[in-house]
Amino acid sequence: MKSLICYFSTTGNTELACRYIGKMIPGAAFEFLDITRGSVPDLGTYDLVGFATFADFLGPSKRMRDFIQELPQQKQKPAFVFNTYGNFNGGTLRK
Repeated sequence: MKSLICYFSTTGNTELACRYIGKMIPGAAFEFLDITRGSVPDLGTYDLVGFATFADFLGPSKRMRDFIQELPQQKQKPAFVFNTYGNFNGGTLRK
């Protein structure tokens, strides 16, 4: 299953979580898109799409909300969302 996670991570925690999820879901070949570096993807080419960002005042970051608004509307596209919250950067976990 061709899958994509679009993420916004300032400290590295959210990116770390995305890559972990990508390894743990069997049968899903994940690609990762840092929304600060990539253009709006063609979601029609993916079977599953995820969106991830850090919690910003108890909701998604403005940058992620703006990114989602730019996407063409999808019908019947399986998708998921998650957010992260923490006080330490992504370098705190040992590989």
